[in-house]
Amino acid sequence: MKMETRFKTIEIFNSNLLKHKNMKLKNTIMTIAALCCGILPATAEDFTYDYTEGGIYYRILEDAGNCVEVTKCVNAPIHLVIPPIININGVDYKVISLGPESLSGSKTEYLDLPSSLESIGANSIYGYKISLPIRCYKIKHLTFPENLEFIGRFAFADCRNLKSVIIPDKVKTLEYECFVGCSAVHTVVLGRGITLMEHNAIGGEKWDYKEGIVDWSVLKEVYSLNPVPPEFGEHAVTFTYIKDIDAMVLYVPEESIDKYTEYREPDPYWGESIYDDHGWQWWTYFKTVKPIPDLFIVNDDTELELNEDETARLFSTAINYADVTIYSDKWKYDPMVIKIENDQITAIGEGETVAKRIIETSTGTYESKPIAVKVKGISGVELPVVDAEPAEPVEAETVASASDHTFFTIDGMAAGSDPDRLAPGIYIERDHGKTRKFIKH
Repeated sequence: MKMETRFKTIEIFNSNLLKHKNMKLKNTIMTIAALCCGILPATAEDFTYDYTEGGIYYRILEDAGNCVEVTKCVNAPIHLVIPPIININGVDYKVISLGPESLSGSKTEYLDLPSSLESIGANSIYGYKISLPIRCYKIKHLTFPENLEFIGRFAFADCRNLKSVIIPDKVKTLEYECFVGCSAVHTVVLGRGITLMEHNAIGGEKWDYKEGIVDWSVLKEVYSLNPVPPEFGEHAVTFTYIKDIDAMVLYVPEESIDKYTEYREPDPYWGESIYDDHGWQWWTYFKTVKPIPDLFIVNDDTELELNEDETARLFSTAINYADVTIYSDKWKYDPMVIKIENDQITAIGEGETVAKRIIETSTGTYESKPIAVKVKGISGVELPVVDAEPAEPVEAETVASASDHTFFTIDGMAAGSDPDRLAPGIYIERDHGKTRKFIKH
């Protein structure tokens, strides 16, 4: 029997409540889920607010000065930006908390958290009651602000589109299952402040009674910036259900390699094996441990596929671990296929290229992992096959032959090789094996 969890909003009703001179909205959300035998009793969850703007609902935190918590985001866009400061009746309030289930059911893929954020709400499971603090499963990218101090249990559980996780230095504990089920995460960076890591904090885990674990984690690299190895919680296996457990690489401060690799006896709770299919019980069980480079780059994507003229966001984070001086920061790619500018990648012409970020510093040159980019041509148009011969040396004034350089109409008819003789319109240009769109005005 396959165990699934289904969430359905049964009823949302509003009632006006007067509380602390503010109108409150009470929403009752009935949750039905399948658990064990597919049955989970429905439970009601409430949220209140003191102010709303742009579909974001805020609650004033009375014991925290002029500070607010986000309690709900209604009809949140694909790219959600939460501001650091909001003004309520002429008074500025700082946004310091993202509350439980504040993004429940959201279609948000890109989440810009405010620089003022200090906490992402904790939650837990009691008996048959299950409630995830964020429950925004479509998130592809988020950047945690430097001021963040706490990420609660289950906070980003089952966010299966996340590609990387970078924990800021002020966070001290990686809570229980805060990133469990984030199976697409390939890189994790643990800030200098992490001292404790709880069970199932990071990894895959999509359980099916017939097939077992069917969504294994692709985690490949872990950077732990703390010179003192963070402890694992009691009986904790922090990295769970890793697809290729032996290929993972742990990067640590060079002076701390001996501390991270110091042997510890396996926890008897898990039997005699030093690690099982769940993951590790201690850092020493990583097969490969390397020193952290002075600077390293984390790209979210390893491959991209775009259509001509399509633009997408490009997420690349440079971690200046040794605070080196940066001389230049640029991308290397084929400009006939794509253009990268201001964190945007734009498809220029049909073809394939590899994009790589290169940063030159006072201690050397550092490169990102390559991103394989493929750009599709105009939809529905099949280009004729041209067997191009190696180009013969020609004079500068000589026009290339049709076999090397030819324009085609949208329906695939050859239109010659001289752009000056083309009638106004849209053409497909084939130039020494490269294909791109050409517009004659």
